[in-house]
Amino acid sequence: MDKEGLNLHKQKQKVTEDVEKQVGRLLESINIMGYDEEVKQGFLTGLLKSHPTLVQCFMRTLKGVSEDIAQKGYFKDDMRAHGSYLLFTEIAESETVIPYI
Repeated sequence: MDKEGLNLHKQKQKVTEDVEKQVGRLLESINIMGYDEEVKQGFLTGLLKSHPTLVQCFMRTLKGVSEDIAQKGYFKDDMRAHGSYLLFTEIAESETVIPYI
């Protein structure tokens, strides 16, 4: 791999690691028993305050993640998360196209 290819690889790896950390933080922040409505409202408000292009990016990422989970069967046999698996599968099977705008 040449120097430019190596730099690109390192940059992509950093993005992956940064997003992984942020997803962990998000999941920890919404794991509050008894506050489902407040968590939903906070998430909704955050989405509504975001630029529509960012919402498109979020949904495109969710669709891609859903496709991977459905294809590889993550959570399928874990009864604690089986409902999530079913919902990921529905999202993956959706024919809705989320364009780049």
